[in-house]
Amino acid sequence: MTEAPKTAVDLRGTVSRLLTDIFAMLQHPATLDFQDAADGALGVAVHFTGELPPGVVAGKRSQLVDSLQFLVNKAVNRPPLERRWVNLGVGGFPEARPARPVPSAPP
Repeated sequence: MTEAPKTAVDLRGTVSRLLTDIFAMLQHPATLDFQDAADGALGVAVHFTGELPPGVVAGKRSQLVDSLQFLVNKAVNRPPLERRWVNLGVGGFPEARPARPVPSAPP
């Protein structure tokens, strides 16, 4: 029996539980807001309820946020499930990254 792809509701619940647990372990609780992006990704706005973790600035990328985003994407995008990328932003939804130009093949 094949497993059906995760839906947006399942993905949001999984991401919410994972990030809430991680932030609780870091002793920096946060609330999460979700937004579907035009490219099919899931945007997550992280709002810390107290002090920001060290090295994290609202609206800016940081090593902690990038690492958590990588970890969350590895946890939720497992084969054979449909891939849907998760993008994290602190203090608001992350800005859409510009599309990378496709290099042309050498002649």
